[in-house]
Amino acid sequence: MDRQTHRYVSFDVLIEARKYMEKTLIAEGRPAEILLVDDNRGDALLASHAFKEAKVASNLTVASTGEIALAILNQDGEYAGKRLPDLIMLDLGLPKMSGVEVLTQIKTDKRLQHIPVIVMSNSGAGHNILKSYQLYANAYVVKPVDLNKFREAIGLIEKFFFMLACVPAQEMDA
Repeated sequence: MDRQTHRYVSFDVLIEARKYMEKTLIAEGRPAEILLVDDNRGDALLASHAFKEAKVASNLTVASTGEIALAILNQDGEYAGKRLPDLIMLDLGLPKMSGVEVLTQIKTDKRLQHIPVIVMSNSGAGHNILKSYQLYANAYVVKPVDLNKFREAIGLIEKFFFMLACVPAQEMDA
């Protein structure tokens, strides 16, 4: 393929991508809904501050257990009528119900499986990474220990999922 043809192909791809830009949250004109599932209060506070500093408006809901996360996602009790999250950030090391169990529940539920799930763990162990992707996690991130690196990681996640990637609207049919 010569350089001239390659330019036309790239231009066509850009035109197609532009057609779907209205499906981004920015175009919907509402804050991004984020569910953080993490039992570590310090990590939850760091994430909360990082999202407050972010470029995209967001509503962060924190669930300290897998059971609470599933209640939120199933809109049970006090969570009835709550908008489903646009993004789930999930720690693997949760008390009682593990993050792996929560991920399994999310990705096997037709109503929830379209929601991107980023596993954020203190562990970079290969078996955790592999298991997360086998269960259809959308990304696996080892939590940075340094505060600035943690904020940077949250900023990169925000930029990718809310400014670059197209996410399905909740009203769309599967």
